Amino acid sequence: MRKNDSGKEKKVTKQQKKIQDAFDNKRKVEVIPAKISDSHIQKKRVAAYCRVSTYAESQSGSFELQIQSYKEKIRLNPEWKLVDIYADRGASGTTIKKENTSIVC
Repeated sequence: MRKNDSGKEKKVTKQQKKIQDAFDNKRKVEVIPAKISDSHIQKKRVAAYCRVSTYAESQSGSFELQIQSYKEKIRLNPEWKLVDIYADRGASGTTIKKENTSIVC
């Protein structure tokens, strides 16, 4: 028998007794934190595509800046791995040839 909130005696079933005993008998539990490892995280393989539309000297710096910018952006993201940088130098939309594409990196 057990008293309820109003102070009256209440009959306790075997199941209720078992549950109450489980809470009364506090067990010491050791919590072991999970080890976080980067080894199971696969980095996303990324490539960049850089292009300028003419062979003009003024766009040469733009081309190099694009390459540098992409390399830096990819390097700063810990979830990315640079695979290659693809480039078209001096190819416009009207005269593009497939063989102008090259790998820079």
